[in-house]
Amino acid sequence: MPSPAEPPTVLALLDELGDGILITDGAGRALHANRAFRASAEVLGLRLDGALVDRLLELADRTSEPYAFTAAVGALGEAVGRVDFEDAALGRCFRLDASPARETGRVWMLRDVTEEQAQIQRRDEWVATLGHELRTPLTSMTGFIELLEDGAAGPLTPEQARYLEIVGRAAGRLQLLVDELLERSGTERATKGPAQTNDAREAG
Repeated sequence: MPSPAEPPTVLALLDELGDGILITDGAGRALHANRAFRASAEVLGLRLDGALVDRLLELADRTSEPYAFTAAVGALGEAVGRVDFEDAALGRCFRLDASPARETGRVWMLRDVTEEQAQIQRRDEWVATLGHELRTPLTSMTGFIELLEDGAAGPLTPEQARYLEIVGRAAGRLQLLVDELLERSGTERATKGPAQTNDAREAG
């Protein structure tokens, strides 16, 4: 009788993942890199011999912000963290995540986030445009409400004054929403893209 097929090993399953996965030992040396990680490493010119952090630092000159990249990678240390960077030569954006594995090793995930960043940028630009388009008529509306309340068009009846107060409150709430929308959009654009970020937390 034919023997049953052997179940796939964990390493074989890792090779099927679309995200790049690298497992390092306590000294930071590569134990296993899946197919996706090896492909990304080849594109970046990232060597996998020796300590990974040292090899990552060799990529600094390829990035759009070498000093920020060096600081972000150095801050990883033994912590859990993330580094976003852009390969200036390729014009591609990458995200590197690090987390502790069993015992003293670590797991690294590397993936190309160029399209994701482009989508975020397009969304933020659309939100900013929408916010500015809403702000202009809102400013005019608020101004006219104030003029009417001040009697510029003649005395108001109590009912008219009440209606204007309701419209004024609604316009004020909408203005606050537009301001918050524009502020959040501007903040996100300032913290995304090629600039390096690191949210390192001590592993423990």
